[in-house]
Amino acid sequence: MREGTHSGPLTPEERMAYFTVPPVVYKFLGPLRGPRTLQDMKIKCTPPSEFDDVFDSVHVEELLVEELNVPGQNFYFELSHPSGMPIGDRDAWRAWLQKSVDLYPGFGVDAVILCPPVPNHAALMDFRNSFLSALEHLEGVQTVLSLTDQPLNKLMWDRYGNGHRGFAVGFDTHSPMFQVGGYPALRKVIYSAEPPRGPREVISWRRWLVKSHVYEYESEWRGRYPSKVLEEAVGDEGQSIFLKSIPPGAIKSVLLGCRIDSNTEEQVMAAVEPGVEVWRCVMGEGTYELKLERVV
Repeated sequence: MREGTHSGPLTPEERMAYFTVPPVVYKFLGPLRGPRTLQDMKIKCTPPSEFDDVFDSVHVEELLVEELNVPGQNFYFELSHPSGMPIGDRDAWRAWLQKSVDLYPGFGVDAVILCPPVPNHAALMDFRNSFLSALEHLEGVQTVLSLTDQPLNKLMWDRYGNGHRGFAVGFDTHSPMFQVGGYPALRKVIYSAEPPRGPREVISWRRWLVKSHVYEYESEWRGRYPSKVLEEAVGDEGQSIFLKSIPPGAIKSVLLGCRIDSNTEEQVMAAVEPGVEVWRCVMGEGTYELKLERVV
């Protein structure tokens, strides 16, 4: 198995890597709108209709209405809907669960609660449909904050750092900004040669976490936020956008691109909080690697 690409059951070490959140994750920003993120301490979250990867967007959109989105309820589909899962046989249920974990390394059970018990399958489906309708009403649009744990990747700087003219912001993953309702919002993206397959209720929320292997250089982590916990604003072109507030202390570092212009750098330096480390990316001598030099 290639590093970073999912192609079958994982070893315990590989599974642990998927569940271990790095201490810092990074967001690449361009020189045009990036400084405003630091000035306003708000960052844009993207709905699936605006994803760059059209396959990513399609796979999410087709299941969006039926998807459960609250941590602690991610597993509800699999508990309630008998699509390949043996309900009533605890040992078989655990075996099915383990198979699901092996196939989808981002999978985790936060809670399984169904109270009171329902008398039959029809009643269970009525409960499920009502529950989904309530969630859709309460949560609104689902959005994603895309981040990476590879701040020195040259392709990331080329594509998301505006050709090294932008900068990258390093966020402390222990910050409250990565919590929703007391549960962690960050999940690691899985890279695969094929789209996820299986029962709709099994793969629905995981589709947010699976991308084509051609993007594995991104080493992406996704923060998922319902629009109800975000600020809705008007974008530069009059469109609705959703902003996540950045709390004090959430930013640990800022990395300046090696081609950043003096105006952008001045705006960034004026906006960073005291105590935030600032580094400059430089081209390594005799290599194709980027190096860091401390600025502040």
